[in-house]
Amino acid sequence: RSAVSFRSSWLGSYFTRSMDPATSSRKMKAFKGHIPERDLDAPAVIAEFIQQQETLLKLIRKARQVDLRAIRIPISLTSLIRLKLGDVFQFLAAHDERHLQQAKRNLPQEALSKV
Repeated sequence: RSAVSFRSSWLGSYFTRSMDPATSSRKMKAFKGHIPERDLDAPAVIAEFIQQQETLLKLIRKARQVDLRAIRIPISLTSLIRLKLGDVFQFLAAHDERHLQQAKRNLPQEALSKV
């Protein structure tokens, strides 16, 4: 089934809505194992983010050939909850958008004029 006709599960929809900055303005605290170090190398972090986005895009393209409802992926909080592959892609898009907006808020004003 194509991504165009994918229908999110109620749980997948809940997770995506709670992460999506367009539908949820509440702040979210990172879980203990997901808090970044304070002295990260910004260029290296950006390079890694770009690489991860390229990998995600390849996976999304590859997923055109599979049923997005049939494949289940365990979430990082607990392996007891498994979301449909389509829900995972939607969640990741919302998660990435949240991080991009956080980065934009934290950039100096002169850097934003170049974006």
